[in-house]
Order: sequence, then structure tokens, then C-alpha cells
Amino acid sequence: MTLEDHDRDTGMGSKIAIAVTDFEKAVNLGRKGITRYGVSGDPEGLYRMAGLLPEQIAEYILAEIP
Repeated sequence: MTLEDHDRDTGMGSKIAIAVTDFEKAVNLGRKGITRYGVSGDPEGLYRMAGLLPEQIAEYILAEIP
């Protein structure tokens, strides 16, 4: 799982997704990051909008655990 306050599709998560394509086994990879641009606001509001506040991240992780 990767979490970043950067573009989810061009940040570290995408680099890891490309790298794991070389594995011989299927790998579950969750990526969470910025998906919208052109908004402004206070940092907490922007993190909330992106789902990157600590409690949101915890919910995301727990939802991924079987």
C-alpha cells in the first residue's frame, strides 16, 4: 500500500506498481493519493478531501485487511 500527498498516478505508488509487474506472483497493491487538482484550501481540508487524514488512512487500511 502506498500513501502520498502527490499525484497517485505519477508518484511513488505508480513506480511501485510498475516494478511489481516483474514479480512472478500476483501482488495486491493499494494506492492512495491526490486525484484532483485545481482546488485550494487549508492543509487539513485538502488532506480530508484526498482521504489522507490519519483516521481516513486507518479506515482505508482496515478495509483492505481480509
